[in-house]
Amino acid sequence: MVAAAGRASGRLGLVNVEHHEMDAERMDLGDDSADGVLCRWGYMLMADTATALADRRVLRHGGRLSLSVWGAVERNPWDTLPAKALMEHTGASSPNPEDPPHARGRATAGPSTYTTATPDVGTKRGGLDVAQAASLDDATRPR
Repeated sequence: MVAAAGRASGRLGLVNVEHHEMDAERMDLGDDSADGVLCRWGYMLMADTATALADRRVLRHGGRLSLSVWGAVERNPWDTLPAKALMEHTGASSPNPEDPPHARGRATAGPSTYTTATPDVGTKRGGLDVAQAASLDDATRPR
């Protein structure tokens, strides 16, 4: 993905853009080193989203952070249909969110993919103000 982004930037003639793969919870960038940070569908998978948002030191004054995450679980039935079918077929119960991650079928601790679905959830923990939040409806989703 990083290489593809680099190629796209080259095709567009962008010379002031760098692409990096790194741990967003421990960014290997200097303080005040970026005008903007873009994270597409990665933030929602981080074990500690608040820590990732709190590491804003890399942004210059007035810098922008842009995140793209999935919407609420109700808007993503493809993700829950296999589990629902399995529960109906086997009689298994829904996972208890209070159980340890390994008991819920997750390898790591941390929020579920959908806890970042509303802007106020993750950003308040990271101390950010939301300048703009938008949601794509079904008509604008790629087919």
